[in-house]
Amino acid sequence: MTKKEFKQALKFYPSLNAELLELKEILPQLSRPEQKNLLPQIKNLEEEIANVSQEINKISDSRVRRIIRYRYLQHPPLSWKEVATKMGYNNLNAPWRVLDRYLDKVEGRDQHD
Repeated sequence: MTKKEFKQALKFYPSLNAELLELKEILPQLSRPEQKNLLPQIKNLEEEIANVSQEINKISDSRVRRIIRYRYLQHPPLSWKEVATKMGYNNLNAPWRVLDRYLDKVEGRDQHD
């Protein structure tokens, strides 16, 4: 997954998760045919969420995982300023830079494989 793809996936993760929860909540209220029509969509959302989670779990740097969790996965997500404060950074741009450097490093490694 490229840096751009990973950032995009992180950006949409909260929306995907919210949609999945909503669909699962209304599913029991629907008729059998309506449920059957929604099941592929639910499966697709679960797969997308699982793919993002797997990518995050591959990250060995706990700082990067925490930044991602606070900024993208937590509900409601924290602002960059809140992430910096929560992690004890004096520079409010530090979490963003840490994540961006990590993604640059990973993308550079993928391009050489």
